[in-house]
Parts: sequence; structure tokens; C-alpha cells
Amino acid sequence: IPVAATVAVVIDEIRLERGLPEINPECKLVRGTDAELFGPVISENMLRKDVEPMDLAEDLQSFMNLGRSFKDAGLVCGKTVPQVKLLLKLLDLAPEVQDAVRTHAISWTAGAELSDLRREDQVVKLGELIAAGNTTVARVKATVTAAKTGEEVTEVPGKRLVTKLLGLE
Repeated sequence: IPVAATVAVVIDEIRLERGLPEINPECKLVRGTDAELFGPVISENMLRKDVEPMDLAEDLQSFMNLGRSFKDAGLVCGKTVPQVKLLLKLLDLAPEVQDAVRTHAISWTAGAELSDLRREDQVVKLGELIAAGNTTVARVKATVTAAKTGEEVTEVPGKRLVTKLLGLE
């Protein structure tokens, strides 16, 4: 039995077990190295479903571990190099902060900002931010800066708020 036929049979068996109709998918066998084939897998996942930021960060790290560059990683997921670097910062977070990102208690961009702190401090600051009910990126940046410098830092209002207040919409 060709590999493609085997894959199609397994997919249909899983669908039938779940009470879904057969689809008899067409399969194509593509040969290549892991580094060549992992990128299309990431791209396909992004097209097929909403990929959680933590999952994307883990996939991008695996892709880069195969010798690929930040630019290559950005190309396969439709992100810029700075966005890829920001996503990868999620992997430096304490497990509790990663859980907060996964459960959307804090946005992934706000979570990435916390990665500039030691893991113990990340957890403490996350608790403070959630208790205060303010986990915006601006508040997180101000909190991280204050923790690193020892000085209180006020957050800068967001561009949308300033635009709205000035009636520039």
C-alpha cells in the first residue's frame, strides 16, 4: 500500500470514529529534509486554524533549531523578524506566566514584555497586574521598567486613546 493511501485510510478511520463522513483526502508524498519540510507544516497550520501564540513560539523555535534563520521563520508564519523575536521571548517566561498567556489572562505581547524579568519576578509582577485588573502592554512595560530601575514609571496612554481624546478619528 502506498504511504499516501495509508494516510488517507487513517484519516477516514478517525473521521468515522468521530461520527464524521468520509472525505477520501488526496495525499501527496513529498520528500525533503526536516528543515525543508517543517516550514510548510507551520504555514499550513496557520492557514488551517488559529494557532495560539505559545504553540507558534514552540514551533518556530523547533524550526530554528533545524538551522533556519529569524527571516526564514518569519516567512513561514507571515511575521516580521521583530515579531518572531517577540514570540520567542514567550519561551523564556516562567511556567505560570506561560499558562496566563495560554488562558488569555494576559496578552501574548504583554507576556513577552515580562520576559525581561527573572522568572520569580515575572510571577510576582503578573500577580500584581492581574490583581490590579490592568494587564495592558503599556502597564506591563511600565511595571517591568520600574522593577528594573527601582523607580516608579507611569504608563504612556495608547495612540488610539490620544487620537480619540484629540478628536482626530
